[in-house]
Amino acid sequence: MSKHVQPYTAQRITFTSAKSLDELKAALDKAVNRQSPIAYDALKDPSLTKEQYIDLITQKLGPSGFMFFEERTHAYAWVDKLANATTPSPRAIRYTLGNPLIAQTMLVHDRSAMLHVPPEICLQERKGGGSTITYDLRSASIALGGRPEDASGELLKASLDLDEKLEGLFREVIGDEPVSS
Repeated sequence: MSKHVQPYTAQRITFTSAKSLDELKAALDKAVNRQSPIAYDALKDPSLTKEQYIDLITQKLGPSGFMFFEERTHAYAWVDKLANATTPSPRAIRYTLGNPLIAQTMLVHDRSAMLHVPPEICLQERKGGGSTITYDLRSASIALGGRPEDASGELLKASLDLDEKLEGLFREVIGDEPVSS
């Protein structure tokens, strides 16, 4: 057995919005076509041709170029109780979105990129109003550098492209609203 540890520096991004958590989630749901999610098992069908996979995926993409995969609402009653909190914690949602056509541009170079695609983001209520979108920059955790997978530069290029598309989506969902931090 051997063990290799590769340190890397992650970058966490947070966008702040004046929108309530419910308004922010509704805008994101619309942008990723939540009302018509993909049947995940369909992506596992080995009998489909490349063209059929592309058709299946593109039919389920929202106007943002991403699709909805999963949502998990985190109830922090147990955290509040264990911390002897006197008021409930703000709500938080773990939200998974993506685009298999974008994911494959990274996975073809490095299967361990699956640790970071599809992207998971955290939507949170802010005390005092508004909400946030928080996520880890994909390129910082996918294209680590110094490995054979990184040699061509294609993995970095693909992950930077994903970074740009995610930021565009989040800016669109939040809109041009002034927010105090």
